[in-house]
Amino acid sequence: MRFRVEGPQSVFCGRCAHPLPDETQSFCSTCGAAFSIYPPTNDFILIIEHQLNVINKKIKHKQIATLLTWATICIVLFLSAASIFKENKLSKISSEREVEFYVNNFEGYPKVPEYINREAILVSLQSFEDHFGIKIKKWRFIQDQIPDEISPLLSSVEAKELENLSFWQSFYRKQLLPRWKLNPYQPLKIFITNMPLKAPDFMRMETRHLSSSRLVGGFANPSFVIISSYRMLTEIKENNPSLQSRYLGEFLIAHELGHALLGLPDYVSTIGNQEFGARGIASEYKLNYSNCLMHTDQGGGLTAWKALRERPLREEARCVAYQETLQAHKLRQEAIELAHQRNFKEALRQMDLAISFLPTDNSLSWIKELWTQERKELSEF
Repeated sequence: MRFRVEGPQSVFCGRCAHPLPDETQSFCSTCGAAFSIYPPTNDFILIIEHQLNVINKKIKHKQIATLLTWATICIVLFLSAASIFKENKLSKISSEREVEFYVNNFEGYPKVPEYINREAILVSLQSFEDHFGIKIKKWRFIQDQIPDEISPLLSSVEAKELENLSFWQSFYRKQLLPRWKLNPYQPLKIFITNMPLKAPDFMRMETRHLSSSRLVGGFANPSFVIISSYRMLTEIKENNPSLQSRYLGEFLIAHELGHALLGLPDYVSTIGNQEFGARGIASEYKLNYSNCLMHTDQGGGLTAWKALRERPLREEARCVAYQETLQAHKLRQEAIELAHQRNFKEALRQMDLAISFLPTDNSLSWIKELWTQERKELSEF
């Protein structure tokens, strides 16, 4: 068989890729290969080029494999980080807060002995459980120390301004509340002191329970609580040590914890009001409100205090006025416990039920806002 190469295009030996002459021939003059076995071709690649191509392909394959590996690692890390972030959010959601009690008295005001304040704290913990059916399990007592949140104020603000309750309300709105919203599960700090607190005439709050002096025994919100023994020592003149610890512990501290931890409002009524409702009188012995901790009476709350101080400690003292709200708190606690057990479907159901038990009016706004946010976070699981 003989082949003739025609046309301008070069032709090469099919075996050694050597250029062939233009004349007709049947074998390669360079390697001697017969064209019947190795036909001439113009489509070939040099071995070195082939080797370079193979090397380049391997390099590209390795690069692609490396990129895929890194992409996989990044995706895994991202998903792991997202999972860890969600788990951290879940772990931070707590159904109960730690309570820190700080005691510090100031010179120039009457004060109770240190042991009275310590006893009052124990009374407050027991009274809180008696009235609300909720046990405060985590708490600490810190003697002769001022909470960090208010320490700069006490050294820079005049005493007369610190005695003004409106000053503390403004401080709460501008600084304490925004800080609390960043972490609503941080320990609740209770500052027990002998500094007087007085409500000015222009305050937008329920004032019927205040005496003519307008002295108050405490100020509470979800971020901070102040308890003052000043009115007890000066206006009420309670000198009995056992009653002092009871007054501070139950009538003041446990009451303010009802505001700060449960969001319960004050219920105030006149002596003549005996209607059965949220504002039923607390100080009438024959009514179901005689032991209601969040109820008080007009003009200083002394009749309500007399009713409470005769109540035996460690005895259940449930109040019909806020049973639905307390039930809501228990449902929310169950919901969070279910979430921590990874039963999110049931947790959401319980949380929805808890929110439905809250009042439909504008009260308990911070409770509703917190629980709604918790419900949203639980729905992400």
